[in-house]
Formats: sequence, structure tokens, C-alpha cells
Amino acid sequence: MISMFRKITNYFIILFLLYYPYITFAQYGLDEAAGAAGLNKRSDIKVLIGDILSTVIAFIGVIFLILTIYGGFLWMTSGGDSDKAKKGTGFIKSGVIGVIIIMSAYAITKFVFTELIK
Repeated sequence: MISMFRKITNYFIILFLLYYPYITFAQYGLDEAAGAAGLNKRSDIKVLIGDILSTVIAFIGVIFLILTIYGGFLWMTSGGDSDKAKKGTGFIKSGVIGVIIIMSAYAITKFVFTELIK
């Protein structure tokens, strides 16, 4: 029973990781379509800088997510080798700390640029 639960959980985690970029960048196609229709109201430099920073932060977040996955792979394939397991857990800790920092930076940046646009 637990084995089936783990398989289903792993399946949904892998599915989420595969579709994460599509979920994250889904909004960017709408801006281009609005611009083609003449409805694009993003001509301010503050909005442009905010969009660029949000995109850069999103890419850095993906890098830390990949780092976490790599650490998990090292840890799971260590085969009892304590050095490899420590290296894997080090990558996992670094990746999780990086994701937390990037998420905080993204939230602060979004808040600041939202307040600047008002």
C-alpha cells in the first residue's frame, strides 16, 4: 500500500517538474497577443525592468530546483557510500536554501515593482 502511494506521489512530482516552465511562463504569450491587438499598456520602463527581473529570478529558481534534484539523485544512488551521501545532502540543502532565497527575492521584487507602478 505504501509503495503504491510513493509511486503515485513520485509520478505527480515528476509531472509537476516537467510542466513547471509552462505554468511559469504562461502569462508571456498573453502580452504579445495584447500588443498585436493594440491593447498593450506596458510602455513604462518600470514595468519593463520588473518583467526582466522576474524572468531572471524565475530562471535562477529553476537552476536551484535542478540542483536540488541532482543532490537527490546523488543521495539516492550513493549505494551506502557515506561521502557520496553527504555530498548529495549538501546539494539538497544548498538547493533548498537557494529556492527559499529566490522565492523571497521574487516576492520582494514583485511587491516593490507593484507599488512603484501605482
